[in-house]
Amino acid sequence: MGMEIPGVVPSGIHSNLKPVGTRPVEKAKTEGQPGSPKPPPLSSGGISKAVAQLEKMVAQFNRRFDISVNENINRIVVKVIDTETDKVIKEIPPEEIQHLLFRLQEMMGLLVDEKI
Repeated sequence: MGMEIPGVVPSGIHSNLKPVGTRPVEKAKTEGQPGSPKPPPLSSGGISKAVAQLEKMVAQFNRRFDISVNENINRIVVKVIDTETDKVIKEIPPEEIQHLLFRLQEMMGLLVDEKI
């Protein structure tokens, strides 16, 4: 009185079969694990060299970078600008997030009087 479904093997039959093509899953190494190498800190000369290489590469696509520091939030801001139209294509972090960070810092200033 059993119902058979095509392509489905009832339990108990062929129990000695093993799945084909399976292998143990390896854990990906992350930076926070003990024993993982840490990248060396960059010097100001190394940063300048990296930025120059990046600007050279981006110039091939009629783009340029404007890298600055937003003093209000003490963060680096990168703008990708189209060289033909001089319009900002992308801003990292976006301007809305910069305003949000500034407002959050203001609110934290109201709650906490000192920085530790």
